[in-house]
Amino acid sequence: MSKRSFARSELGDSIDLDKVLRPRRHQRSVEGASDSITTDPDNLMDNWYLSALEIRRQRDSKDLRDRAFWLARKSLDPGQVEIKGSWRYYRNRDQKSWKQTGLTRRARDAFGSSIKFPAYGEDIEFSDTYRLWLEGRKLEFLNTLYTHYAVGNFIPEEVIWRLFRCLASELIPKSESWDDAPEYLVESPNTIWQIGKCVFQTITRGRFWSEEYNALSPVDNGEKFGEYKQKVLQKHYSKNLMKYVLACVSADPTKRYFRSELLEHIEKVLSVFEGTYQPAHFDESFLSPYTPTNQLIPYDLTREEGEVYEALLEIVEERKKHAGDGKQRIPRIVVVTDLAKDYDDLLAMMCLKELHRLGVVHIEGFVANLMPPDRRALFGRGALDSLGYPDIKIAVGTIGDSKRALDQHSHEFDNTEDFMATPDRLKDLPDGQELMKEIFTDAVEKKYGITILTISSLMDLAKFAEDHGELLKKGLSNVVLQGGYRIIKGRLTADFAAQNNKFDEEGATVFHEFMQDNNIPSCAWTKVAAQAVPIYNTLFEYLDQTRHPLGPYLRKVQVTQDLNFYERACSDHPYAPYMTQDWYVGTKSTWFAAGHEPDEPYPMGEDMIPYFTKVVAYDALAAVGSSGQDVLDKFGIVKPIVKRQDVDDETHRLVGIPAVKETEDQPGLPQEENFDADKMGLVITALLKGSILAKQQRL
Repeated sequence: MSKRSFARSELGDSIDLDKVLRPRRHQRSVEGASDSITTDPDNLMDNWYLSALEIRRQRDSKDLRDRAFWLARKSLDPGQVEIKGSWRYYRNRDQKSWKQTGLTRRARDAFGSSIKFPAYGEDIEFSDTYRLWLEGRKLEFLNTLYTHYAVGNFIPEEVIWRLFRCLASELIPKSESWDDAPEYLVESPNTIWQIGKCVFQTITRGRFWSEEYNALSPVDNGEKFGEYKQKVLQKHYSKNLMKYVLACVSADPTKRYFRSELLEHIEKVLSVFEGTYQPAHFDESFLSPYTPTNQLIPYDLTREEGEVYEALLEIVEERKKHAGDGKQRIPRIVVVTDLAKDYDDLLAMMCLKELHRLGVVHIEGFVANLMPPDRRALFGRGALDSLGYPDIKIAVGTIGDSKRALDQHSHEFDNTEDFMATPDRLKDLPDGQELMKEIFTDAVEKKYGITILTISSLMDLAKFAEDHGELLKKGLSNVVLQGGYRIIKGRLTADFAAQNNKFDEEGATVFHEFMQDNNIPSCAWTKVAAQAVPIYNTLFEYLDQTRHPLGPYLRKVQVTQDLNFYERACSDHPYAPYMTQDWYVGTKSTWFAAGHEPDEPYPMGEDMIPYFTKVVAYDALAAVGSSGQDVLDKFGIVKPIVKRQDVDDETHRLVGIPAVKETEDQPGLPQEENFDADKMGLVITALLKGSILAKQQRL
């Protein structure tokens, strides 16, 4: 084996792979999502520390299922199984075949005298060396690689990626395997784990791995892996490489990449080293000030935000062309919301108000529920008035949760005196059930359908379904939810991991059964989707500077809400079992994006405030999602489901598909973000800014 020319590539030494691969529109965010800290999305990787602890727990667990998961990985370890065949590469090296003594007749009949798969030029060299690893000769494997490829004390990154590609390509997709194909040869979460383990130990030269626990070791010879990763590994290797390697050795099999994903990404990476990579074009002028092209569009937007408005107005005009054909194109929306419980309900209201102003949707009314529903309705009444829409109705709904005394946090109604309606106006607010009856009666008489947007407890809708089921059935065209559901044995079932379903589990069950029994189309926007959308508190800082009363409220409530919720997550009684400190830091803060490692102690209390820069706009996603399929299509927001065909349903759709944990009876299923998070973030940002600007500019 000779040293490859790419091992000493001067181009490879000078490439900032992370910067090259980062989408151009994200380049600016590396400089910081706020003035207080600097963040970099490339820092976001699998939490290797929690993975290491989880794998150790599995190994020592008395639960037979945990031990089975651990043993399934261990059984494929180098030297644990006899390698019964080998890859043979053809002379032109663009194909390889698996040669195995005693290969079944069925496999030979299906594939011919040999079983051929695509290959890459240098794979034969890596393949021969990798066999040493598979046979349990790890030290010989590492010494061979370093002897032939190392420059100084490290193997160049391009070589590591090519090794990674060879290992991934030598796994056979399950759909292309044969009945008795060796388990170590067929793609599975456990074989992906094995190649991740091999690449990890290649770049660390065998360090930071516990053979006893078969897991990454957070400490090696007194040195912490987090420090070694930052000070040594990331001096020689990109964060992108670390992200892919660490994901492959995640304790959660649903977070490991598929073979096809690895090969596709590695090809893109290698095109960078080969000088053929063509990044997606990003026009920097999108960030320049926008000059409105229509009197309905406010000024003080960026060009890309202004173009969101242009696209929405094009949809309005396109709908007008088809007016009179008997098809309803403008969604008429009833919103059930727990305003002030979290700031995202107000964000949803602001987005809807702006869509209503433009004529994209027509808001029939809001129902504010959850204790105290009267104060939440007054909050909403004042917010709508401040936005210039005193004619949009808002009603007082139910208590939302009959079994639990809900905590009312101080942040909920603090700093609302500049816009919240006074208590004397409560007498003017209708009852939620009466308002819905009025709206649906009118809809049935005038023969149009109602879209229900539910971003809170389902108690109100369950009660309405029980008391006015026939009216609801006749007037309801579709339902948009923030939360989630599952389809089990052909039945739509509420997912009680979603907070809005958990408020009133009985009500959630009743309403989901109503949708199922009456074949009501629906779409649920999940927390997976919400957490993927890149919105930062710089948006709230902008809204604060407008001096509209909702701006200062949002700026202040974002900090106090996050602080209150974080303190609860750090306690022994979090809101939900999964809402731990680890979860909160990972999903609701930019602690890791700022470059901190998982083995560093987390800040406590107010020390975490500088990292509360991430805005999770759960309900705003569902609000945009309720604006019509033509809107979602125009912006290319929702994408076809690729990985999770098990939830692909024509009537009941999920956007942001959560992972399913591995069980004894079922393999784990991966999370899938089947939508364009960047585009959704842009649309929400434009609508939130425009909602206030339009009022101030009297549009």
